[in-house]
Amino acid sequence: MKTGFKVGLAIAIVAVALISASSSWRESQLVRQSERLQAALEDYRTTHGEYPESLVAIGVSDKEEGPIYYHRKSMGSYELWFGTTMGESRVFSSKDRK
Repeated sequence: MKTGFKVGLAIAIVAVALISASSSWRESQLVRQSERLQAALEDYRTTHGEYPESLVAIGVSDKEEGPIYYHRKSMGSYELWFGTTMGESRVFSSKDRK
């Protein structure tokens, strides 16, 4: 094997590992942020008897570009979701608690 090929292969392997680690780190950060939102939404429901129409009611800017999205399905249920990788997402449903 030529040295240039070995170096290129090593760089490609390191790049894939870094991208994978970065993706895992980002997802863990979004999970933590989602858990904080869930707690705030439950506090809101305890106080007001229903979930808010939008995240703005709990002091969170409701941005179209995310990274976490909220949808009140009814006065007593909602979903939070965020993208994890290209074409994949994680969804939390207040009904299922997962």
